[in-house]
Amino acid sequence: MARLTGVDVTVFSVGGASVLEDLRGATVKAETQFADVTPLILAGKSNRAVKQSVAIEGALTSTKTGGQKVTHLDVSLLQVAGFDYRSVTEKCRFEGRITHEDGSGIGDEWAVPVAVQKDYKAQVELSVDPSAGAGLVSTALGSLAGKPIGFAVTINGVTVAVPMALAKFEHRIQPGSRQIWVVDLTGSALVGFSYPTSPTGSGTLLEHCFNSPGIALPIAVLAGSGQPQVSGDFLVSRFGFQVTNAGAVESAYSFASTGEVALS
Repeated sequence: MARLTGVDVTVFSVGGASVLEDLRGATVKAETQFADVTPLILAGKSNRAVKQSVAIEGALTSTKTGGQKVTHLDVSLLQVAGFDYRSVTEKCRFEGRITHEDGSGIGDEWAVPVAVQKDYKAQVELSVDPSAGAGLVSTALGSLAGKPIGFAVTINGVTVAVPMALAKFEHRIQPGSRQIWVVDLTGSALVGFSYPTSPTGSGTLLEHCFNSPGIALPIAVLAGSGQPQVSGDFLVSRFGFQVTNAGAVESAYSFASTGEVALS
C-alpha cells in the first residue's frame, strides 16, 4: 500500500498565493473542546463536544528575485540599542504573538477568534568583540530607565523596526571557547506610536502579520491524492523568523481558523 510523503502535497496557499516552493514543513491540527456532563450516579467521566477549531502551521524559506533563497548573506542590518551587531551575530530569533479571545456565540459549533493584543520578543547571540559596543553591558547592568533599547533588522532589503526593551542579558565565559553575549528582548509598545513600525514593502505575508493580524486570510491545504482539501479563513496567531551565521533565513507561521473549515 502506498504512503503519502511531503512530495505529494499539491496545495498550500495563504492569502490566495501558493507558498509550496518555500514550504519546509506544515502541520494541520484539529481540536475539540468538551464540557463535563458527568452525573453523580456515573463513576466514569462523561464529556460532550461543544466547540471545535483548526490550527495550521507552516515553516517557510524566502525566495529572492531570480529564484535564490534568502540567507544570512542578505542581512544588511541587525541593530540593538542603536548599534549594528550584524558582523558579530551568530544567531537571531524574532517572534510575534497575537492574543485571541473566542468571539463565538451560543449555538456556534466553531470557535471565532478575535485578535485583541500583539506582542513581540527577540533573542540575539553575539560573539564578544572589543569593538562591538560595550555599551550594551552598561545598559544591561545599568538603571531601569535605560532598558528600552529598540530592535531593527533588514533582510533582503526589508526592514522591520520594533520598540523593545532589554529583558535578560547573559555574558557566557567558558574555557576553550569564545565569549558570548545572549540578549533577550521583549516588546515595549509606546503610547501614540505604531507597534511596530511598518515593515518596508507591502502585500507580503510578513507585512500582513505585523500590521493586519485582525484580518483573516484564506488558507488551503491539500496533502495529496485521496485526501480532502482543507480550506477556510484563518487569523495569524504566531509568526517569526530565525537567521544564523551560516544558514538560510527561515520563517514560521501559525494560524487559527475563524469559523467553519471546509473539506472538498
